[in-house]
Amino acid sequence: MKNLITKKEEIIERTKGCIEEEKGASDLIAVVVIIVILLVVAIVFKDQLIGIVNSLGDKVSNWISSN
Repeated sequence: MKNLITKKEEIIERTKGCIEEEKGASDLIAVVVIIVILLVVAIVFKDQLIGIVNSLGDKVSNWISSN
C-alpha cells in the first residue's frame, strides 16, 4: 500500500513538472512573437525612426554646444 502512495505522489509531481514546462515554453513563444512584431514595426517605420533619432541627436548636440 505504501508503494502505491509513493507512485501516486510521483505521478502527481511529474504531471506538475510537465505543466510548468509547458508554461515556460509558451512564455518563450510569447517573447519571440513580441520581438518579431517589434522588428516588423522597426522595418516598416525605419525612415521615421531614423529621422527621430537624428533630430534628437541634433537637439542634444545644440544643447551641449550652448552650455
